[in-house]
Amino acid sequence: MQPIALTTVVGSAPCPRCEGLPDAPAGAGELYLWVPLGHTLGKALGAIRAAGSAYERLGDGRSVRVTLAESELAPLIAQLAATLGGEELRDTQTLFTDDPTIPPLSAFPLVMPLARFIGQVQSGWLLDLLREGRLTARFQPIVHAAEPARPFAHEALLRGVADDGALIGAGPLLNAGREAGLLFQLDLLARKTAIREAAGRGIGGKWFINFNPTAIYDPAFCLRSTVAAIDAVGIARDRIVFEVNESDRPEELSHLQRILDYYRDAGFGVALDDFGSGYS
Repeated sequence: MQPIALTTVVGSAPCPRCEGLPDAPAGAGELYLWVPLGHTLGKALGAIRAAGSAYERLGDGRSVRVTLAESELAPLIAQLAATLGGEELRDTQTLFTDDPTIPPLSAFPLVMPLARFIGQVQSGWLLDLLREGRLTARFQPIVHAAEPARPFAHEALLRGVADDGALIGAGPLLNAGREAGLLFQLDLLARKTAIREAAGRGIGGKWFINFNPTAIYDPAFCLRSTVAAIDAVGIARDRIVFEVNESDRPEELSHLQRILDYYRDAGFGVALDDFGSGYS
């Protein structure tokens, strides 16, 4: 399997969201926590004490600064994840920095929900997989109802490749990407992997390629490298069908409509994945 890089279209500026990868938080530093309720604060402080970390309360009393040594971040994160509920993890805000001074205004964009921060700390395996291009695709035939032996198209199914060569299903990949804020990078690389492997294997007929609408800000900008990858392999655009992934529902249907219109105007087909399955 040849790795595929997270690179953009030649001659255009790379997208920092889709085509760059962060480092997993690690090492010594200051972890700031802003919790929504006093009850949540009590649980968070209990987790900090259980992890053996030094801390101080700041400001209005619901803000905490935890000073972490080199090896203390992962155990603290595990304690917080086990102690707080899902909504508490999503509503508690965090900032991790190696600067011991009070964070400046420029650090505010780095503030994120605790749930996402936990996902990033625990996402080292996914970041390695994305950096090394260890994604592949399996192709499922879509057949004519009247002639099951005659494929009409093939749907690309995302798989990751673990260090030992074992395949990782799409579910764990997407869940980890969502929790760590890496869904943009994963979705782009999955699309490019499907295109590369379908071309390399000489897959005939139409190609159905899944995409996640929540991983696209603006179709004209975010999908340009996908379109370039399709044109580079020389396949006619009307053989490509982009399938809306059902795992994430866009909050604005108008946004989904803009994406579908972009695909149609560019000459591609569109489809709904698992329509009518009960959870789509």
